[in-house]
Amino acid sequence: MKCRVYARLFSNPEFKKYFLDGKLWMSSLAQFKLLEDNQNTKGDRLEGVSSYYQLKKLDLVFTVDGINHKISDAVGPILVENPEYGFLKVYCFYSPELNTNDLGGKSQQILPPRKMIDDFGDQLVWIHNIREFRRRVEIAIEKRKDSILFYKADNVLYFEDQFHGRFDEISIPFRK
Repeated sequence: MKCRVYARLFSNPEFKKYFLDGKLWMSSLAQFKLLEDNQNTKGDRLEGVSSYYQLKKLDLVFTVDGINHKISDAVGPILVENPEYGFLKVYCFYSPELNTNDLGGKSQQILPPRKMIDDFGDQLVWIHNIREFRRRVEIAIEKRKDSILFYKADNVLYFEDQFHGRFDEISIPFRK
């Protein structure tokens, strides 16, 4: 049987306690974008990208003083983003889909990858009943509807390096 679970990793036991007490500390997409480096999986330069264009599929021309200049030597894809998305607050989980028939009672098989534990922390909380967790979050949001304008929960989908196109606005925070 397949099931999806959430896991949250914390670097500090106190942060884990806050979470277990029902307090969610959210960071902005811009904060994750700024964390980008080759050593840490927390950051991602693709946070909030609305369009990802392959130059070989575009004719990119700038006109300066009536003279057209074709751009043909860009190093990589052209990324377009709306800076307002950087202000969106997000809360992320490790969310593997498990085949419970394959586990055979061995809980170590469902641990996050070592790199993720190194980057996010070794204080681990599993959420087995996602529906109940979301229900509680939505109740808390409803109580604060005067300060929370919009809420959406979804899985992140990673696009291929060769992707060419744009994402619909509601999906932008969930595509990278």
